[in-house]
Amino acid sequence: MKITLFLTIATSLLYTVRAQLILHDVAHNTSHVANNDVSDERYSANRMLHDVQFDLSQTLTGHSGPVNSIAYSPDGRQFASASDDETIKLWNAENGERAIRTITGHTSSVNSVTYSRDGTRIASGSDDNTIKVWDAISGALLLTLEGHSSAVNSVAFSPDRSRIVSASNDKTVKVWNAESDGDALETLTDHKNSVRSVAYSPDGLRIASGSNDRTIKVWDTNDWAVLQTLGTHSGSVYSVAYNHDGTRIASGSADNTVKVWDPITEGDALQSLKHDFSVDSVAYSPDGSRIVSGSLDWMIRLWDAENGEHLQTLTGHTRFVNSVAYSPNGSCIASASNDDTLKVWESTTITASPTSQLTAVISASPTSQPNAKTTPSPTSKPTAMITLSPTPCEKSVKSNKSHKATKNPKCNKSHKGTKAPKNTKKAPKAIQGPKFTKALKALLEP
Repeated sequence: MKITLFLTIATSLLYTVRAQLILHDVAHNTSHVANNDVSDERYSANRMLHDVQFDLSQTLTGHSGPVNSIAYSPDGRQFASASDDETIKLWNAENGERAIRTITGHTSSVNSVTYSRDGTRIASGSDDNTIKVWDAISGALLLTLEGHSSAVNSVAFSPDRSRIVSASNDKTVKVWNAESDGDALETLTDHKNSVRSVAYSPDGLRIASGSNDRTIKVWDTNDWAVLQTLGTHSGSVYSVAYNHDGTRIASGSADNTVKVWDPITEGDALQSLKHDFSVDSVAYSPDGSRIVSGSLDWMIRLWDAENGEHLQTLTGHTRFVNSVAYSPNGSCIASASNDDTLKVWESTTITASPTSQLTAVISASPTSQPNAKTTPSPTSKPTAMITLSPTPCEKSVKSNKSHKATKNPKCNKSHKGTKAPKNTKKAPKAIQGPKFTKALKALLEP
């Protein structure tokens, strides 16, 4: 009897320890897993916590021509779109059934639109060879910047809003004073063909530009020298984007690929991700963990930015996808297309984050005595439940309803990808949800 009691207690304690270790790894997003079956299963459970799927939420109409560009305001409450119909439209991101404002002033197709980081200004670039700066609230025209000799394909504000950079079919990148109407401060001429896209690094110290000459150039904003030339695309580079900390650049190209680069070291691409046709637009999620790309194959694809894994394909547009953008909190993706529409895609699952409450409930009653005549208590077996609570900017999403999370000012911060505190000694408190419970129960089988 004593031996039986000892073995029962020892086995129960072993299960409990195993469960605590597993739950600890899941909650802390353990990336260094051992090469054995148990560790592989732990890693799979961990990935389940971070999977995010997007579903179509809204299709917005109002433009009378192809929509070339889309951009969210920094607070996520509205977005702007630019079209071949020569207009810019502003939309309420929470209830975007109709445009809240239509801005006119360009005399040809509007190819690019962007917000200043403080959300007070909008800049646009057009086939009429000009850049215009608008008040983001009233839509009033503030500045017209003239100097390009051909169409302006892309515009971007510096992080401090003092400058605007533009890319043009005249093979140049120009830098402008965003506070006064006048000549360009700098004209950068190293590209050998039309410049299709331009982006500021988050710290404002560098500019990246993509060109029909099949290269990406990285420029120093202090002396405007070319720091790097990245060039293994076999087709025109239509889009460039920095990640959240400026350590990576993603590019979309006519060679049907998305490539990921280290902007500091000159060399081959770190990753090459395939579409079926040309890639017109790329964007990073706010935390840099994912890349979204839009293509002439009418599709939007999501990728894991770290390992290049294809995560999801979004279908619904009926012509080329010209532009894609993440909302500031990462819960929505907006897309613009040659089918004259905008689409908004919302996340339908909740991503795990340090602010999610993960509680492990593991019961093995130390007081329960083995007794052949007694029915085992439900708490006499180790059990595990996983529960995810939404972060402040993640709410349950119901299809075909407008996104409400942007009302919370905390939503402008990303909640995914942040490292958990290192000094946590106990297994986190929560764990619920049938998929996770099933996965962990399997691990607890003797």
